[in-house]
Amino acid sequence: MSGMKVFVLDHGFGGADANWFEAGINYATAFNRNPERMWKINCFYSILIQHPTEGNILFDTGLPSRERFPEWALATMEFEWDEKYSLAYQLGLVGLTPDDIDHVILSHMHMDHAGGLAQCKNAVVYVNRKEAETAFTTVMSTTNPAAHGFYFKDVVLTPVKQMIYLEEDMELFPGIEVINLPGHTPGTMGIILHLDKQTIIETGDSCSLESNYMGMPSNLLVDSEKAAKSIAKIHRLAKKYPDAQVWFSHDLARFKEMKHAPECYE
Repeated sequence: MSGMKVFVLDHGFGGADANWFEAGINYATAFNRNPERMWKINCFYSILIQHPTEGNILFDTGLPSRERFPEWALATMEFEWDEKYSLAYQLGLVGLTPDDIDHVILSHMHMDHAGGLAQCKNAVVYVNRKEAETAFTTVMSTTNPAAHGFYFKDVVLTPVKQMIYLEEDMELFPGIEVINLPGHTPGTMGIILHLDKQTIIETGDSCSLESNYMGMPSNLLVDSEKAAKSIAKIHRLAKKYPDAQVWFSHDLARFKEMKHAPECYE
């Protein structure tokens, strides 16, 4: 799409047990029954799309603030909070504020992807229908925050201007396709960005890391069979668009190679 610009917004870094992201990377054997645990540092980012006809579009919104994390999450995971990683600061690098966002596409409703939603008060939000149903049911079915997993209740129940529920793969806006990639959650989505000079396939958490894409599955799955089919789908799309860059949602090494705002892709 001629005139479309894509900015990568940096939302910082965080760590957790490596087996969450790469299943079996650190397992016991008969010769090493108590292997040393491994800690994995990953990145967090969202994508700002400046569209020539549709305005400012966000794919995901980054993390919620620290005070919105339940105690179980703070005890299990480690995050780096700094103002420079906030949605407002990152948008400010390109001269915008959260109020300037017209549309938000959510890959899914986990806290690290929907955590900044409350700041986008003027935006129409797009989410997979199964994802929304799962998220809403999860946070309303029990008062125990630990049972909600990565669906933080105050994030999932954020009041928004309008929420539009998607079900099929489609061209949502000119040059922007949404693709269903279930497995990590029931309604994980990715996007394909058809820029003037290149194509970008953003996988959402269907491939958190490049190693997931290359065959090592994540442990953070609700359906391993669907997850495998989603990764196969991304491989087919990469063959369909041989010039495409494939982006992985939490891969720190690949993230360091990408352009970050205020630089952009066109």
